[in-house]
Amino acid sequence: MRLGRPLGSVAEPIAFATFAFAILAGATLASAVLTSCATSYGGKYGLARIGARDAERRLIVVPSTLKVMRDRSIARAFATEVALSAARGEAESAQLLFYAGSSAEEDFRFVASELAGPGGARLEPELGVVGYVPLTKPSLYGFHRKGDYPDPILPTTDFSLAPRSNQALWYTVRVPRSAAPGIYAGSVSVAGRDGREWTLPARLRVYDVELPATSFLKTSINFRRENMDDPRYYGSGWTKELEDELPFLGLSYRFTHRVDLPLASVFSALPDGSLAADWADFDEQVSRWLENGITCFELKLDIGLHTELREIHGKYGPMLEEIDRHLAERAWTDLFYFYFFDEPTRRDMAALGERVDAVKEHAPSIRHVLTYGVTTAGEKELLGRIGMWVPNMHQFSADFARERQAKGEEVWAYACIGNVFRPYPDNFRIDWYGTAHRALGWWLFKYGAEGYLYWAVDLWRRNPWETTRTFPWTNGDGVLFYPALDGKSPPYPSIRAHLMRDAFEDYDLLTLLGRAYAEDPARPAEVAELLAAKDIIFGPKSFSKDDEAYIRSHERILELLEDYNMSSKAAIIPTK
Repeated sequence: MRLGRPLGSVAEPIAFATFAFAILAGATLASAVLTSCATSYGGKYGLARIGARDAERRLIVVPSTLKVMRDRSIARAFATEVALSAARGEAESAQLLFYAGSSAEEDFRFVASELAGPGGARLEPELGVVGYVPLTKPSLYGFHRKGDYPDPILPTTDFSLAPRSNQALWYTVRVPRSAAPGIYAGSVSVAGRDGREWTLPARLRVYDVELPATSFLKTSINFRRENMDDPRYYGSGWTKELEDELPFLGLSYRFTHRVDLPLASVFSALPDGSLAADWADFDEQVSRWLENGITCFELKLDIGLHTELREIHGKYGPMLEEIDRHLAERAWTDLFYFYFFDEPTRRDMAALGERVDAVKEHAPSIRHVLTYGVTTAGEKELLGRIGMWVPNMHQFSADFARERQAKGEEVWAYACIGNVFRPYPDNFRIDWYGTAHRALGWWLFKYGAEGYLYWAVDLWRRNPWETTRTFPWTNGDGVLFYPALDGKSPPYPSIRAHLMRDAFEDYDLLTLLGRAYAEDPARPAEVAELLAAKDIIFGPKSFSKDDEAYIRSHERILELLEDYNMSSKAAIIPTK
């Protein structure tokens, strides 16, 4: 769901009241039973309030998907070292917890050595200190627990702790595509002001597997930018340089942010009233973004549900015909889409269909987006007109997806508050399992979704540092990045943004695995199990909450891909 108009479009948004009615219709009953049906916070790690047994300071490793509140300890550590596995071109993160013990507050510093690898190669980890945000109204479906939740990741290494509390620390390695496969080793430490240190070994195995620079999963995950210059956040400190950096910030998490292409400046009127088109600047920008990993582009024209049909045929017809011709000439048609109408209601379908038909009369090759909103009526009423179907996850039909994909159309998925009282994997609930965010990639792969849309990552109408309830009925919807505390640095990512990146990397690795073994009659049986997400996605509404299952499955995919790559290379080495 996106409140307000789609950027660069005049499509009228669905009224918030429509969603309110749809959700509240079942919310009363749902709220009565959710506390009993939501699974327990902490799982097998036995999260409990910090007590006397945690009086000593200690540094431990826990899965990146485990969310541990400041006053909680765990019964057992996941590992006694940071141990990561990654493909070339992949980013992987680890989470550490440092316990303060029972002594007075003290200043600490999180430090890490470079990772030394084959032939003297060095990799520099990125370090962050996790921030905590106040959650006072639990989501309708979640942990049903108030408190300070870990979410933003601050680009600092200094922190302080009160007695009997913990601090989550974030450790990320972004592996270059040029990195040599092998083991990279180093260490991580927390250093106290008194000179004491708590140190653990760190190890990264880089597999002989390369993640593609451009994801197989198309995405539209957007910075809305509407509150960037709010005095509470950046004010006059919001600069063009920060604005221009947003698409690259998104791409560092494998998110395609909607970029503003110079479509309007392509066209100019000639004295005889016809149009001239100069595509040079447009083509240069598209090529540059493709080189940087953008997966798709929205074509923005001022067309909406209330645009007269004669205006589409008259004013826009020649433009649409030239756009269609040029994109076909450049073999770019599949990279572009029209998104004129956001979440139409049932009563909008007839008018929407007429306008789609009018646009398609002039630009027949370019797909149109249909985000479903509260109705699936478009699946019947707009067949043959829509080229990119985007149902909410609870509306997604794998059978319908296969049917439309067989006809050359795309089927994506999206998440919004329509999922707020449902147990689907998602990317937005702060008070929901971290595994839900990582399971998203496996869910999309299992059910054949070709793309993922998310309406906003910087909805700061309410200060996200002061409240997690940035959108009604849920915590975190619309906020995957936080305004920088200094009012001049790029927005800070959240734990959820990192886990979404991991989810999309899993999607890409699964795609590589499926392609690698597609024609192999001797493929191991476990390949089929991994491709079916057997240990991760148990059904449309059910995902594994075992943090370690994701680590095991990810590592096994890398092992299988490396084995395949090695055997393929061996097969082409000539024998004497």
